[in-house]
Amino acid sequence: MQRKLSKSEAELQLLKAITLSIVNAKNFNEALDICFRMVCEATGWAYGEVWMASNDNNGLYIADVFYGEHEKLKEFYDQSKQITFTLNTGIPGLVWQTRQPLWIRDISSDSSFIRASLAHRFNLKSALGIPVMIDDNMVSVIVFFMLESEKDEGLINLLLAIVSQLSFFLKRLYLDDTLRKVNRALKVLSDCNQAIIRATEELTLLNDICKIMVDSGGYRMALFAFAQHDEHKSIKIITYAGFSGDYIEQLNDLTWADAQPKAALSGKVIRTGKPSIVRDISTDPYFSPWKDTALKQGYKSILSLPLIIDNDVIGVFNVYASEQDAFDTEEHKLLEELANDISYGIMSLRTKLEKEKVKERQEQLTDIIESTTDLVVIADAQLHGIYINQGGLKLLGIKHEPSTGIDIRLFLSEEAIHTLDLAILHAAQHGTWSGESTLKREDSRLVPVSQVVIAHKSSGGKLEFISTIARDLTENKKLQSQLYQAQKMEAIGQLAAGVAHDFNNMLTAVIGYGNILSNKLKDNEQLRYDVEQILNASEKAAGLVQSLLTFGRKHETSLMPLDLNGTIITLLSLLKTLLGEHVVLKTGLTSGQLTIIANKSQIEQILMNLAGNANDAMPDGGSLKINTMVMAIDEQFIWEHGYGKPGKFALLTVTDTGSGISKDVIERIFEPFFTTKPVGKGTGLGLSIVYGIIKQHRGYVDVTSELGKGTTFNIYLPLTGNMPDNK
Repeated sequence: MQRKLSKSEAELQLLKAITLSIVNAKNFNEALDICFRMVCEATGWAYGEVWMASNDNNGLYIADVFYGEHEKLKEFYDQSKQITFTLNTGIPGLVWQTRQPLWIRDISSDSSFIRASLAHRFNLKSALGIPVMIDDNMVSVIVFFMLESEKDEGLINLLLAIVSQLSFFLKRLYLDDTLRKVNRALKVLSDCNQAIIRATEELTLLNDICKIMVDSGGYRMALFAFAQHDEHKSIKIITYAGFSGDYIEQLNDLTWADAQPKAALSGKVIRTGKPSIVRDISTDPYFSPWKDTALKQGYKSILSLPLIIDNDVIGVFNVYASEQDAFDTEEHKLLEELANDISYGIMSLRTKLEKEKVKERQEQLTDIIESTTDLVVIADAQLHGIYINQGGLKLLGIKHEPSTGIDIRLFLSEEAIHTLDLAILHAAQHGTWSGESTLKREDSRLVPVSQVVIAHKSSGGKLEFISTIARDLTENKKLQSQLYQAQKMEAIGQLAAGVAHDFNNMLTAVIGYGNILSNKLKDNEQLRYDVEQILNASEKAAGLVQSLLTFGRKHETSLMPLDLNGTIITLLSLLKTLLGEHVVLKTGLTSGQLTIIANKSQIEQILMNLAGNANDAMPDGGSLKINTMVMAIDEQFIWEHGYGKPGKFALLTVTDTGSGISKDVIERIFEPFFTTKPVGKGTGLGLSIVYGIIKQHRGYVDVTSELGKGTTFNIYLPLTGNMPDNK
């Protein structure tokens, strides 16, 4: 009787002690830990463990363990924690399913005990599983192991009574703990969503969320890491907040590649796209590479959540807690919802950024298109205009932007319309067409252009619209014409000089023998007169030869420093006599000396020839003006005019107000023997000689003229720093 009373009193004392301890527990997990530890210590049972359901309710995992002084049982625990029981296997699964306690008297002979061989190694004989329920809901299963197989019914009933009587306290702690975690998750969910709404930049958003998780949620640390698509499939830490220490440094070589030791948690989440939990960092084998550093920073459990955009896992959001098994089902769901919201926020910011970049590129492209002098036109498949740039408006001479829908063929010549039709057919087959065409300005003037036509088709191959780019070739054609003219004059010069040289040799023989014959016919006046006519004709032919040699730059001349202005001034009286009273001679000479290396007689010949031509072009009177100035020829000048050499030049300009010269005549004006004067009024060598003298002086000449308004000759002669000699 006394023994039974003492036992009852001991059991009562145990119940009282457990009750008092649970009241002071901080959370449900701590209360369970107190309960089964005190039972093990009071009963002498060797080992106890708490099993709880995973968040997906697909299995049970070890949430806590006690083995007291039996250190060797740690190995039993290490191997047991690698097992996840389904809800109908093993003691934890069967107790969870039946909601009834389960006593296994002899572990080694019970087929329902999966860990029989493992328990036998550690001399564990029997086991007791007890369900922990709150409001008819399974919360956990406590399993005790004994070193003997004797069944103590009284003790078992006591444990059931303890669990039953403590349900009120456990319920309160469980609900408080659940409510605390849910409130924590709800608060960070709300604060983070506010941050997502306010966010304008991705990295700032991720920084803010990490700080909210730590400051408002009370988590130990929060971290974002993104998957890299390099050859190593590395994982890059983007940002973090909280207690980190040197833990972050150990994450530098993370990878999401298969079967890599550094891919345990975050790598698995990135590969699978599913959340993962480390419930106890100290015992999780997959977290062992980082365990010591993590525990040093106070991490006990981790929840890793995937960040998914358009079914693609871009990275992970890891939350670190300072308590084991910190994330229950409801909190897990809320944090998973937060990860989805963060993914949406990232996607929105990236979409916004991409739109801004596209808009910026479009603005840059528009600026380029609007800044170019080339014509850029977009038209629909029926060739109705959709867009034309400012350069195009200017090229076409349009002062006001035409209305959308105007037929672009209105700005093409008849031939160019046919060319465009062929170009579109070619572009529709090959993508693009390029070639030359002709635009028609609003003032009906034709503009030669180089053109590219691009056909834009739908995914089904139907032509939707075309775009075309056209560049004005007017200047290019002009330069090509000038180059052709220069090459032609060079060829004619070489031909003329060659012919003149051979002809000069023949004339030398004719004149020599003519003089001999003249001397022998002193007594025969009639024959001597005939010989003198031959000699006179030969002398004129010799003068013609010299002109051809001058044009071909084969005539030897003496060059020396010469003041161009001084030469013009000394020649003015002779020029006035040549022009007559019906033509007014004007000058506009630059101040100072313009020293050139030249032959004075040839410079005078240039002025006389030009003045003579001007006089012929002004039979009813007019004016002739001779100007000089210093001119610097640079690369821009050479590009625009198609001739020249960088340096300083004396520009001699001779302008008349005569009848002008047509374009087709200007193209041949310097050719030997070409003249528009009546037969007998000119040799056609005057301007050829001018051209040859200028080239012999390493100068350049061009002509501008307009019918009915006059002609201007621009002559460029290189300047020198030597003192002139105008003798």
